[in-house]
Amino acid sequence: MALPSTQTSADWARYISHSNIGVRMLDAHFLTHKFERHSHSEFSIGVTHSGVQIFHARGVVQHSRPHNIMVFNPDVAHDAMAYIL
Repeated sequence: MALPSTQTSADWARYISHSNIGVRMLDAHFLTHKFERHSHSEFSIGVTHSGVQIFHARGVVQHSRPHNIMVFNPDVAHDAMAYIL
């Protein structure tokens, strides 16, 4: 099931939820948008296609570079933002 998407001239996001198997995916392009600390009730999967994403999870700072896959277990608090060079 596709959930509502957000879109500005530079930033957009599309959420895809597969609640029957407990997985949520995010397809997005962010230049300025950032997510405040939050968690999900299902597994969350993200792939960085280009650029760098920085996020805090499990008490450490992580960087996701192109072609990296991020998997968050349910209820793991994290934030996220684009890392601008």
